[in-house]
Amino acid sequence: MLKKIVFLLLITAAGNCIAQDKELIDINYSTAKLKYNDTTSQSGMLNAKFRVPLYYNDGNIFMASVDYRHVTLSSFPEYYSGPLQGASLLLLYNRKISDKNSIALIARFGLFSDFKKAHSRDFQYGFGINYDIKYSEEFKTGFGFFYARQFFGNQIVPFMNIDWKIGEKWRLTGRLPIKEKLLYQFSAKISAGIELALENSSYRLTENEAENNFIKITDCAALAKFEYKFSKSWQLNLAGGVGLIQRYEIYDESSDGSWSIFTIALNKKEKPLQEIKSRGFTGQIGISYNLF
Repeated sequence: MLKKIVFLLLITAAGNCIAQDKELIDINYSTAKLKYNDTTSQSGMLNAKFRVPLYYNDGNIFMASVDYRHVTLSSFPEYYSGPLQGASLLLLYNRKISDKNSIALIARFGLFSDFKKAHSRDFQYGFGINYDIKYSEEFKTGFGFFYARQFFGNQIVPFMNIDWKIGEKWRLTGRLPIKEKLLYQFSAKISAGIELALENSSYRLTENEAENNFIKITDCAALAKFEYKFSKSWQLNLAGGVGLIQRYEIYDESSDGSWSIFTIALNKKEKPLQEIKSRGFTGQIGISYNLF
């Protein structure tokens, strides 16, 4: 039993390689309001992540993350069919180079669509590399990139990891510029601060007349964050703020040959068939499980 606990602790500690998240279980629901003409629309997204240890030997770790996503679109135009769903598997191999350095290889595979009709075109994949450096117990950083084959084309995401304990109470963590948060620890159970999160995803639409259309969702939110650890391992997570970018675009299949860094097109910028852009309130509630 002790060996299993130690094994899971090691796997959890390696979570920094993925996204500075250390949770073995992370379930959250977010909602956002946006204006379209004279209509107030609302989107909701349920995310569930489960990390599974597969192998550990002398600091070298192999683990998997099973992710599920469910997106609802309320009071959207009818050509925005839903709900949208995504199911994916992330595999990570982390190799310890020294006490201060490690390198990780990441691969991700998944299906993303409205799942009205199953099709091989629902498949997406990606891979990346991450290099971490531990300067001290108070400051760790790293860098890498991730390539994703999305329905809208080829996406490259360079990033920088950071875990910086600033004094006794402040801590800056995250993966810049995708998701980063600055928290102040009021007590052993309560922390609060700010978070900036960027989300970019795509889903194939099979219920439309043109079955090869897809929807691209871009969301960038600035949030006030509150975390409450109500037991040794379980934590309640609350957030609320403004969606700086809320964009829902529909494209046809001919738009899938582009290259982009984050959401910035490199070779050509396709014009969407339909587009909804807005700013509005966004909120989030979630629960997570960690061994420490």
